[in-house]
Amino acid sequence: MPHRGQAGPSASAPASPSPRIEDILGPRIRLLRDQAGLTQTELGLLAGGLAPAEISRYETGRRVPGLIALHRLARGLGLPISALLEPQPAQKSPMFRDLDAVLARLRLQSPVVRDRTIRVMNMLIADDAPLMQP
Repeated sequence: MPHRGQAGPSASAPASPSPRIEDILGPRIRLLRDQAGLTQTELGLLAGGLAPAEISRYETGRRVPGLIALHRLARGLGLPISALLEPQPAQKSPMFRDLDAVLARLRLQSPVVRDRTIRVMNMLIADDAPLMQP
């Protein structure tokens, strides 16, 4: 029989603590950045000038990005904010991961280089151009 102040057998065990947001969000940002083939510096530029050190703090869980930073990170990765917060990342095929990396790097280029590259890509995928060489 329990003494006063002690829980009896019907008392429930303490619930396990919920995972901390920084323990989930940091690795998720790192995974998505790696999948996009971006460095912290490149993501920072695409995210509107976030410092690489700040992105490092987010990825290691030393800081939790606020809503504005989350929006900027998602925009830099070309994803909706929900992609940063989903419990399991959607797996992309290697072809799409490669394309994402090319497009992310293209966004870092000057408008002239970007326009030229897009014109070349459009010529390559035109109806009369072969998509693959034997």
